[in-house]
Amino acid sequence: MKGSFLFTYWLARTSCMIGIFSINQFAWQSFEIGTHIVQAISELFIHLIPSLIMLAFLIYAWKCEWMGGILFIATGILMTPLIFMHNYVFMLLPFNQCLLILLKINTPFILTGLLFMLNGKIKNNLPIQST
Repeated sequence: MKGSFLFTYWLARTSCMIGIFSINQFAWQSFEIGTHIVQAISELFIHLIPSLIMLAFLIYAWKCEWMGGILFIATGILMTPLIFMHNYVFMLLPFNQCLLILLKINTPFILTGLLFMLNGKIKNNLPIQST
């Protein structure tokens, strides 16, 4: 049981870090040729706001796994219509491409939330060992 606890413990945290790193990749578009440095830095900060929010969720989930898992799942589900509408209506992307974008962005955080909740359940069922 302890092996499965350690596996889900690190899998949840690692998958969250990979998800945060993947949404950080969008921040690189703020550095384009001909962009003034002040404008590039302000755009970089704007692009990093979702990553900072997810990092705060990760720090919270590290301490309180059950509620952190709920936060990640809720974020993944609640952001789905916004991301879809941005890509389908404003960017005029095809429907199937919008679904792929949703899978790439939202699925890692929903799975991370499930892993945090699973880890919290495993941790609560472990017997207390005295040394």
